[in-house]
Amino acid sequence: MPSTMDTNIVILDNGQIRVVLLPREGGRVQSLYSHRNGIEFLMQGRHPREQWQADVHARFQDGSCAGIEECLPSVVPCGPDTEGGAVPDHGDFWQLGWNIEDSVTATHVAMHAQGFSRPLFFRRAFELRESTLTICYWLQNIGAQPVSFLYAAHPLLAVDAGDRILLPTQVKEVRLDYSRGDRFTDTGKNIPWPIHQGIDLSEVQPEAARTAEVLRSRMSEGWCGVYHTPHQEGIAVRFDTQELPSLALWICNGGWPDDGPAPYQYAVAPEPMFCSYSSLAEAQKAGAAPVLLPGEERSWAIGFEVTSEKMTQDAFRAFCGNPVANKEIACFSTKDP
Repeated sequence: MPSTMDTNIVILDNGQIRVVLLPREGGRVQSLYSHRNGIEFLMQGRHPREQWQADVHARFQDGSCAGIEECLPSVVPCGPDTEGGAVPDHGDFWQLGWNIEDSVTATHVAMHAQGFSRPLFFRRAFELRESTLTICYWLQNIGAQPVSFLYAAHPLLAVDAGDRILLPTQVKEVRLDYSRGDRFTDTGKNIPWPIHQGIDLSEVQPEAARTAEVLRSRMSEGWCGVYHTPHQEGIAVRFDTQELPSLALWICNGGWPDDGPAPYQYAVAPEPMFCSYSSLAEAQKAGAAPVLLPGEERSWAIGFEVTSEKMTQDAFRAFCGNPVANKEIACFSTKDP
């Protein structure tokens, strides 16, 4: 195991972007800020974190609910009848304190944590290069039995009304997994993207709309972009579809949680995943959950690149689909940056 150091906050800054990490808050990326345009690309927390003691019964809405967090080994909670036992809401790792490893520089830090619902050792390395934050991941089964799991990144990107969500042109339809208040009643079915029932799902609505949807797609190109229309700036989320072939898209126009006195989230979250399930129990029953044998390790990478100049929406689409940048993410997944 790597040697570790204890710290409350880590700041990476290369003069173009600044990243703030909170190791004790689930290793959360609190901020991704562009010095050039003054834009904060991550949604900031709206209520104090209430969940500090790791617990299989914890509710994600009692956490920070902001920035970039990790969902592992499930996205939704699973009961004790799940193979391997119960899993908390959004998994183990958003609840845990993460250990910082020794080699911290202005542009690089690595950290790790060990799960409590499964014997999983999870390591992440953060690297700044120009206008890109790349996160490399390593997951290892340190137990004596095979372990099945699900993973989803959970980057809550800040948005305003009129911003645009861009997917590769090959994506013509998506599966509707959830629609708050049954705004759309065809849950579990494929629906057209981006226009469904006369509504443009790719356009962010005002927060007062109080809508929320989960959409899902199998991806042949590994990217999703959020374009800030008034600023003509944006952020591209990139991933290797050989490792992460599925994308869940959480579009929350102030519509979460259902039982909260006020919206906790106004954000769009592109969530690269290993398979098209949010429930580990359901994925296990379908034979779709990835499995790690004892001692086995798996690695992948996700990149977050912000624009360095104003551009049209069409130019931003080309920026997101940049084959060179997308190929670099695939290369990162095989080595520590």
